[in-house]
Amino acid sequence: MKDQIVIYGKLIRNPELKLTNTQKAVCRFSILESVQTNGQDVWHNICAWEADAQFCHAVLKKGDNVFVQGRIKVNKWLDNLGNPRESTELTAFQIGLPRFIKN
Repeated sequence: MKDQIVIYGKLIRNPELKLTNTQKAVCRFSILESVQTNGQDVWHNICAWEADAQFCHAVLKKGDNVFVQGRIKVNKWLDNLGNPRESTELTAFQIGLPRFIKN
């Protein structure tokens, strides 16, 4: 799959579960990556859908170590002053906790 990434880090807030207008479950949360870039912490916005969203909301809690594999999505918009803005989000298709992984 093109533009996919795996991130391992710590949840910085509890996942938030919502339903879309078409009743699809979507869960959003953020991960603080375990490495630093240029002396600064790196955090990522994550979005999970349907069964993955339900899993995240039911199992993940703030402070949990977690890994996420997903596809990078870039959101672009203009702010109130007309300046271009950009953010990235990872659309998750695999989520895991180290305590649930068996060898």
